[in-house]
Amino acid sequence: MNTFKMNLKDGPKEYSYPRYFFTNYSTDIQAIFCRSCDQIGIRWSRSNWRNISASHRTSVALLDEFVGPKQ
Repeated sequence: MNTFKMNLKDGPKEYSYPRYFFTNYSTDIQAIFCRSCDQIGIRWSRSNWRNISASHRTSVALLDEFVGPKQ
């Protein structure tokens, strides 16, 4: 679960949503993962140089079906 807080006019608000992270130091393995995600319709983004994340609602649902929900 990704959780973050935002300060709004009415005060702080907390948001939570599920997301997947794929972490690997190898750019070759990252590329394989990203190509595989593209092939099955997973919308992904690069969080930093070693992490790929999938947080779009439809993509998380597809990953839940494909690899099973996170525990």
